[in-house]
Amino acid sequence: MENACTVKVLDPAAEPLADAIHAFDPDIIGITSYTVTYPEAIEVMRQVRKLAPKALCIIGGVHISSLPQSLDEVFDAGVIGEGEQTLLEIVRYPSPSRFGSLPGICYHSEDGVTVNPPGEQAEPELPIPRLDRYAPASARSGSVGFITSRGCPFKCTFCYSPVLHRKVRYYPPDWIAGQFEYAVRTLKAHYLMLLDDTVCLDSRRLEQTADEIERRGLFNFSTAVNMRSSAVSDELCRALERLHVVSWNCGFESGSNKMLKKIKGSSASVEKHYELVEAAYLHGVRLNGSFIFGMPGETPEDMEKTLEFMGYLYEKKCSGRYRGGFWFFCAAPFPGTQWWHIAAEKGRAGLDMDFTCLDIKNFDHHLLLEESIKEVEWRDVIRRAGEIVEKANKIF
Repeated sequence: MENACTVKVLDPAAEPLADAIHAFDPDIIGITSYTVTYPEAIEVMRQVRKLAPKALCIIGGVHISSLPQSLDEVFDAGVIGEGEQTLLEIVRYPSPSRFGSLPGICYHSEDGVTVNPPGEQAEPELPIPRLDRYAPASARSGSVGFITSRGCPFKCTFCYSPVLHRKVRYYPPDWIAGQFEYAVRTLKAHYLMLLDDTVCLDSRRLEQTADEIERRGLFNFSTAVNMRSSAVSDELCRALERLHVVSWNCGFESGSNKMLKKIKGSSASVEKHYELVEAAYLHGVRLNGSFIFGMPGETPEDMEKTLEFMGYLYEKKCSGRYRGGFWFFCAAPFPGTQWWHIAAEKGRAGLDMDFTCLDIKNFDHHLLLEESIKEVEWRDVIRRAGEIVEKANKIF
């Protein structure tokens, strides 16, 4: 991208929007957004329109990729899915007259919002993001996050990943090692976070990455990874040790086998949760976890099982056999997920809804809670879960 135009990434905390636009005088202004922050993105772009009325205004990210029909009139176009190639085409020919022939975008037309078919997805051989140039505040923080793959083979009912990535592709070990080297040597980072959900699915690839990192003489860093409990194995744990992993992050989601298989597939189970907790203790790593309440099909009995598992984690923490924290959230029907379709059929989700209601930390908007569950029962579950989390997370 930087070979085709001059690029500036705005850090609102470091530079006011108006000052940045007046100084840079951009031809194209882009913004990204999750669904819950989409109203905020619209408001920001309205300010942009006043400051730079001739600029082409586009939006990308999870929300517009999942629900392109929601494209607000303040945007000229939305970039759908993986947008590197699409954005490059827009930069080369920044004219709305070309929108009709440009794959992977949505835009306004006489028929409303037109959604073009997707284009080719870029192979994972892109340059290493230059955080020192485009996000200097993040680059100086000592903590850097990046991904080692795109896509996910699982079809969790609450996840929008299949909308963004149509297939799973893994970055080669030497590219990943290059990210490590850039972070450690150029940015002087000491804590690296591997943010993709599939990083722990291939122990052999991690071993190859560790080989390359050790060949480059990189040692002074710690790493955190996301992990699915069904992936835990001795081979994986050994590979993670070689990558200096000190923290595992797991979406436990539920303590009910019925619900786990319903939302995450047949490989998910409470038994694997227990196995992961024990493995984390044996390997001396921190294990952080999260849970969801208010899921479609979830009964009070299922919620009780989740509370029991949370209680188990608390007891493990008291005995010194569990290091880490855990939290819980409200089930939310994000666009592009199976849960969205369930909520839409019940009239609880749609284009005209208040997207801020999808805040997973707000338990007043339980859009997926089963109708048979009374409000008093719901409040009691949330209260008890909160009490367990509060006392458990006070223990270090």
